[in-house]
Amino acid sequence: MTNESFLLVLVFALAVYRVARLLAQEELFRPAREVIARKFGPDSRWTYLVECPLCLSIWIAALGVPFVLIWPDNRLVIGVLLVLAASAVTVLLINKGEPNE
Repeated sequence: MTNESFLLVLVFALAVYRVARLLAQEELFRPAREVIARKFGPDSRWTYLVECPLCLSIWIAALGVPFVLIWPDNRLVIGVLLVLAASAVTVLLINKGEPNE
């Protein structure tokens, strides 16, 4: 694996982490999670999925991989990944590695 490929995988992983955490835990998406919980019930698999960043991460990664594979040198794709990765690192530093704070 080249250094560029390794860096792309690292940045992509951080971006996936950030999006998964944003959707599953951040206040911004709480109303959407509540709608799903009301529609399917608090103990449903759908509610569990949208509240679990680990569960969401695989689906987010699966949706993101085609963009990275098709346009690996696209500045827009790289820019979005870098913004999300920088945000992920910031969250981890602020929370001292404890993502549930």
